[in-house]
Amino acid sequence: MSKGLHWTPLADPLFRIGQRGIFLISPFVQQPALKQVFESFSNTDSLQVVTRWEPADIISGVSDLNVYPYLKERGIPLYIHPCIHLKLTVFDGDQAFHSSANITNRGLGLTDSPNIEIGSQVKLSSADWLRIYELLEGSIRVDDSIYEQALQYLSENKEERPPLPKLTYHSEESPKEFSRHSLPFVQNPDALWGYYSEDKFDGSRAKFVHDLMLYSVQRPGLGHDAFFQQLEVNFKAHPFINSIAQYVRHEGELRFGAVNNWITEKCTDKPVPFRWEVKPITNRLYNWLDLFYKEISWSVPGKRSQVIRWSD
Repeated sequence: MSKGLHWTPLADPLFRIGQRGIFLISPFVQQPALKQVFESFSNTDSLQVVTRWEPADIISGVSDLNVYPYLKERGIPLYIHPCIHLKLTVFDGDQAFHSSANITNRGLGLTDSPNIEIGSQVKLSSADWLRIYELLEGSIRVDDSIYEQALQYLSENKEERPPLPKLTYHSEESPKEFSRHSLPFVQNPDALWGYYSEDKFDGSRAKFVHDLMLYSVQRPGLGHDAFFQQLEVNFKAHPFINSIAQYVRHEGELRFGAVNNWITEKCTDKPVPFRWEVKPITNRLYNWLDLFYKEISWSVPGKRSQVIRWSD
């Protein structure tokens, strides 16, 4: 990992070697500069963007509302948080670049008269990931309704001078309980225990911190039995998990495709995920259901499709 300072953010090796983007957090994001950043990513399949969209930001143009349709076309979610001042780009493998620069042409050195900015690479810890997910939990996901409210505010107040009228967003966002992000990211509970107890993990810390937060197992120092007891209670109490378990109970026996289709149809994510995107989630979920529900088991009869069963 580079330990040097970079006075032009896009000159950092993380951007130059085409890493997979996970989070992009910046108070000010403008569409031309964002497009330039995207050209440095290897892929944006898991990317989420967080920005600010406060009244003064919108009226001055430092917050570009065109970012929303640009991201929507690419299936990338956009969130707004009123308190962020940090500028952080998070890549795969717990790598991140923090900087003084916003995602604007001047901030990234893409104009003839750029800002003087600086930044460096960092390695994210569990505590860092926890703060990132907390930030996301406190954010509003931008949908068409939020976008239209921001456009209307700009139209009605573009000639106004401070102090500007207050802007309160009213979201039509679907409940997060039935998002694919409210299902386990870690392959099985034993792997999550290995991370919690011994900091053992493969890949990025992000998915482990996600599951600990999702199922409210954040207090350190729990022993093995207490950890699994708390994890089981909170896992089974989650609305999406409870709904899936009741579906299996009602049907008695189901092939993998039927379960995967049902989960896909229940997801409130926008855009709705494809069935192939949900398959690895369903696969992981089987391991969790099998462990925490004594009535549920699964097998692969004849080395064909997985079959999940409920047996009272």
